[in-house]
Amino acid sequence: MNYRSDGNIVAAAGRLIAHNTKRFEKNIRASHKAAESIVIQNFRDKKEEGLALIRALDTYRKEGGAWKDVAVLYRTNVQPRLLMQQLAEYNIPFYTKEHIPNLYDHWIVKDLEAYLRIAHGSLSRSDFLQIMNRPNRYIGRDSLERERVDFETWTEYYREIGQPWIADRIDRLKQELAMLRTMNPFAAINFIRRGMGYDDYLKEYAVKRGIASEELTDVAEELAGMVRELSSYEAWLEQKKWFLLELENAAKQTEGDDQRIALMTLHGAKGLEYDVVFILDVNETIMPYKKAVLEEEIEEERRMFYVGMTRAKKQLYLFHVAQINNHAMEESRFIRELQEGCHTISSNSASSSNSSKRSDTASYSSSD
Repeated sequence: MNYRSDGNIVAAAGRLIAHNTKRFEKNIRASHKAAESIVIQNFRDKKEEGLALIRALDTYRKEGGAWKDVAVLYRTNVQPRLLMQQLAEYNIPFYTKEHIPNLYDHWIVKDLEAYLRIAHGSLSRSDFLQIMNRPNRYIGRDSLERERVDFETWTEYYREIGQPWIADRIDRLKQELAMLRTMNPFAAINFIRRGMGYDDYLKEYAVKRGIASEELTDVAEELAGMVRELSSYEAWLEQKKWFLLELENAAKQTEGDDQRIALMTLHGAKGLEYDVVFILDVNETIMPYKKAVLEEEIEEERRMFYVGMTRAKKQLYLFHVAQINNHAMEESRFIRELQEGCHTISSNSASSSNSSKRSDTASYSSSD
């Protein structure tokens, strides 16, 4: 007997876990009557996904719900970074059960920020040393002796030692930096990556170290997504300051804070229960995770997803997206498995207020 979850949640979770071969055979029944308790929804990208979650939270709150009874679950602890920014923008209080890696600590983000600092007036030697050979321009460190960089002195150094082609590359860098100064942060990041060759540098770096280049370019894509709506470099600096403060505040909160919603991984949710649970990015390569290849690994991923589903007592939202960081994404097999043999109560579309593309929504009840 499951004394926690609504009947439909229990039935759907049962259909899901039945796909595991290595398990104890059991027939779990719910102690609560079934209602329209599972919402499965598809969105264009993570931004739309986050906005839909915020709209659902707004409705929940207006109907008298308490923040302490809501949890947002995800597979890995890097997934909620954009959502955290969105929650903060809409003044929705939250805490994170596990550490969330700070995107601004990543060396790729530090590179992109250094480019923008220089474009907007920095003459710091350390900033130039960080980016002058990313991509490789064959510029030597010994060409920058002073703490403040002067372009004329810099180019003259290479002309005097008989390497005018490097001086030409420095002149080109100066011109590109002047162009960056006129762009908003989103356009500037894309220009650095594609117009100035930074993505090519990342791909070469990935080959040398035997890693997938997407692991690096996705960091730049995530940053671009976070600044997409900003109109100026100054607005980015303000957003960054504010976001880092929110990240720090979220980390200070403790589990069980009744004034905040909970953000945590599926693994971190074991043993907990909430009236309303959102599971984000229910997509292949995330759930199940891309590193799960063997059948026993897939079954462990399925068990973890089952645990996430059954944390919900009254309402379960399963969100998946069509793309992440400009990569096309496929709906998770777990979505298909938990729907097998069920009766669709309603199927309609819910559109994002920021997009003309509509998102498919369905609610389910059990036919068992």
